[in-house]
Amino acid sequence: MKNFSIKIELLPHQKQAVEKLKPLRVGALFMDMGTGKTLTAIELIRLRSSKIDNVVWFAPAAFVINIKKEILKSTDINEDDIECIYGGNLSIKGDKCISIIGLDSLSQSDRVAGEAYEIVNDKSYIVVDESSYIKNYFSLRTKRLLALTKKTSYRLLLTGTPVTQGAVDLFSQMYFLSPSILGFNSFFAFANQHLVYREIVLGDGSVKRTSEVAQEINPEELADKIAPFAHQARIEECVYLPPKTFSSHYIELSNYQRTLYEQAKLDTLQIIDEMPDDQDFMPEYFKLQTELQKICSGFISLDEKQLSEFNRLNCLIDIIDKHNDDKVIIWSKYVPPTNYIKKILIARYGGKSAITYTGKLKVCEREAQLNKWRDPAGARFLIATHSIGGFSLTLNEAKLMIFYDNMYSYDKRMQPLRRNYRIDQDSETKVIDIVADNTIDEKIMTAIQTKEDYANTFNQRITSKKEFKNAVRDL
Repeated sequence: MKNFSIKIELLPHQKQAVEKLKPLRVGALFMDMGTGKTLTAIELIRLRSSKIDNVVWFAPAAFVINIKKEILKSTDINEDDIECIYGGNLSIKGDKCISIIGLDSLSQSDRVAGEAYEIVNDKSYIVVDESSYIKNYFSLRTKRLLALTKKTSYRLLLTGTPVTQGAVDLFSQMYFLSPSILGFNSFFAFANQHLVYREIVLGDGSVKRTSEVAQEINPEELADKIAPFAHQARIEECVYLPPKTFSSHYIELSNYQRTLYEQAKLDTLQIIDEMPDDQDFMPEYFKLQTELQKICSGFISLDEKQLSEFNRLNCLIDIIDKHNDDKVIIWSKYVPPTNYIKKILIARYGGKSAITYTGKLKVCEREAQLNKWRDPAGARFLIATHSIGGFSLTLNEAKLMIFYDNMYSYDKRMQPLRRNYRIDQDSETKVIDIVADNTIDEKIMTAIQTKEDYANTFNQRITSKKEFKNAVRDL
């Protein structure tokens, strides 16, 4: 790969990360969103440029174009030296210095996976951006990425959320870097050493192990092993940001919603009761969780997919009315509520007051919608889904963020939270959750808090570890 230079001065915390990882062929940047981990990764690549042939950078599809823009803005690399592969029928040419490939394409397209395998050699530098996407060791995308690691020894992970469920998330990420880090050659060996799974007693008295982790063993040992190969940076420690406040507004389900809610539980219990004792009931349980969330969010039923002006929508309007003319981001797990909310807000606040940002829009359409919202004289409300709008955007224009509903995924909670809490945010920001009382909403909020507590504990363990002078530098 030809040498290149960086045009932007690294910040102190970025320089610290480079100093720690530059002697290593493998490493992880556990850096919060907004701390500049992309630029840090580019500098680590630059330092290796004389020893590598090419860079193969995997990232969620929503990140691909932004990564390219960041590289072009930060370096003297030419646009012709970068190719982007995400969605559609694009082929990997393999004649570029940098290939940025969507992780979804890697898992959904045998052709893309095969082409990626062909362009990786022993002098390729593989980067996985948002490495929590490969936390499932048994997923197809993880298996395909692990196959690539056998061809090169230069590997880098980027994420601000290395753990979203617990220690179970760490194995495949560290295995991608090197099996030597944790010291296990299989997930099962790792699980036997560090995980205890919940067990249930079946009707015949036998015990069956579920896939739910009930206890973790020696998480401190995992942190000890990972620390030499990871650099961590929390945004609050790197740059000054104004305060962020959190609050929850509780609502009651309408009588109709509550009827649907309780009936859905009864129907699922009946299905489970009628199952053979040896049949796994967890799929029905997860299906019920989805249905309950949709009812709480305003769906009349899974089949009709209609919405009604329930208390949640009234609460949303009350919150907005109390915040003057501030730009607002409204997050929803589902697409139908975004369209309905837009309709109601436009009727109440004017024809150009609200725009949506969802996966139903083409990439070019999303960009146009954002421009309408970012315009000071444009739309006031940006209504987005967590899975699309929550990634790879800087939305500092908004001082108020409202979670119309939430989801169990800790990563998809944290990503939206960082959209307007990034470098150059100069105002206090507010986050408000709308929570239906005595429903699955409360369980989701509790689960998110539990996962956040675990993630913070893990982060503290990594941070507290001193530099290991005897760390193996070249695995």
